Amino acid sequence: DTMRLGPICSPVLRRPPQVLAKMSSCFDVMSEGRLVLGMGASDYPQFWLPWGMEFPTAKVRIARLAEEIQVVKRMWTEDRANFDGEYYRLMDAINMPKPVQDPRPPIWLGVVEGRRLMPDVVARHADGIAMVSHNDEDLNERLDDLTAACSRNGRDYDEITKVQLVYVTLTDDASYTYRDGIARHGAEMQLGAQVTQRYIEAAD
Repeated sequence: DTMRLGPICSPVLRRPPQVLAKMSSCFDVMSEGRLVLGMGASDYPQFWLPWGMEFPTAKVRIARLAEEIQVVKRMWTEDRANFDGEYYRLMDAINMPKPVQDPRPPIWLGVVEGRRLMPDVVARHADGIAMVSHNDEDLNERLDDLTAACSRNGRDYDEITKVQLVYVTLTDDASYTYRDGIARHGAEMQLGAQVTQRYIEAAD
């Protein structure tokens, strides 16, 4: 009865934020207030381009993410939500049922890359941050980035929940090492990059 539920990171542009607000509201009701909504600035182009889906620059994705968060929050909390941004607009938008958590479910942002823009979005809009880091030094640098962003944006650093994501491999191979996992992930990413390049060449 203490378990929290939700996506680690729903990537920007994958779902319209108005739809995500409705889906997550219903989930919070069905789970009796256990939702933690994870959002992020998206993953890799090979998960988008082959299906004809837009994959803009990181700067644009982060700007859209900031607006998506605001859209979701307003639809969660306002009877008739209004928002006029660069990418999204609400005009007396209704979202029922509302989440059961008061004042609303928490929003965590997944952060893998980005040293300035993403920490600022976390400081302005997020309740928590889920970080993927290569080592303790990298993790500490990201926490320093968040500290600086909180100072710039007038946010209390201690208000933000910090989570480190750790990947675990279950295997019967006693000789399997962490380096094997990194090498496999690297090969998968290289293959994905090749798929993306073939798509771009075909489009040209």
